[in-house]
Amino acid sequence: MKKLEVIIESVQLKHVLRILKDCDISGYTLINDVSGMGKHGIRRGFELTDVTKNVMLIIVEEPEKVYKAAEKINTVLKNFYGMILISDVEVFQ
Repeated sequence: MKKLEVIIESVQLKHVLRILKDCDISGYTLINDVSGMGKHGIRRGFELTDVTKNVMLIIVEEPEKVYKAAEKINTVLKNFYGMILISDVEVFQ
């Protein structure tokens, strides 16, 4: 299994969720108001407008689906700030 973590501007959330659906990914965890600092400066979680807020999606799925979704999401990030992380994960249920 792979874990896909996507940090994006909240204005792109609906677009990214459509990509996940198109890649047959139905489960995810959404974390709103993500803050941090990177090459584009400081992003605070609680901004006055949704335009500058970041959100984080966490997905655990089969590798093929994760890489397919990551490639499509990466096209969104060419015009917006964000980050895609992929890592190995073990799931205990």
